[in-house]
Amino acid sequence: MDNVIEVKGKDLEDALLKASEQLNTTKDNVQYEIVEETNKTLFSILAPKYVIIKASLIVESKKIENTEKIAFEPKTLSDEEKENVKKYIDTFLTELLNAMNIKHSLEIIFEENITKVNIQSEDAKIIIGYRGEVLEALQSMLNLVVSDKAERNIKILLDIEGYRERRRKTLEELADNVAQNVIRTGKSIALEPMNSHERKIIHMNLQENEKVITTSVGEEPYRKVVVKLK
Repeated sequence: MDNVIEVKGKDLEDALLKASEQLNTTKDNVQYEIVEETNKTLFSILAPKYVIIKASLIVESKKIENTEKIAFEPKTLSDEEKENVKKYIDTFLTELLNAMNIKHSLEIIFEENITKVNIQSEDAKIIIGYRGEVLEALQSMLNLVVSDKAERNIKILLDIEGYRERRRKTLEELADNVAQNVIRTGKSIALEPMNSHERKIIHMNLQENEKVITTSVGEEPYRKVVVKLK
């Protein structure tokens, strides 16, 4: 890969997001290989974990010399790939949740660039964890396991009982309230540490605000958003 950078993230999704930011592009235009990652086990949910990747831009065309090859992944999955991915997802989640004695049902929806998995369960609070920490860890594990078995990058969004939409609305309200406080007092406010997805919600919600700006500071898993006056 040309113009290769090495990036460390708390999971594959986080590492790809950081790589796309450094390469000034979107994640869909980043090709990568995993250099190092922590073990993917049930007990790693609460343990520190990380992924290190080598990444570069995907080029539209390139001469292939000798045996060198560049892998270009299609944006959508074939019918056969969908069936395999569905099997991988169902097997992983069913075995894990059954081991936790959690009764559940799954809904798997394939969209163009993402696979959405919705869990229905009366034990949703256990799977969500404190402010979604267990759900995020489970999503990271699911992405790594399924991508490994499918031998390509499979982006999966895991949700349970509509939690992510409720959390999004909560974060948007938080962003608006914090922005008003910053404008009123003139003092910057640092929010609690959040994952990359939740930080993005804060950034997006305030990007059109003419009086404040947002930045992210710190290292994972303690990276946080700071809201301050322009």
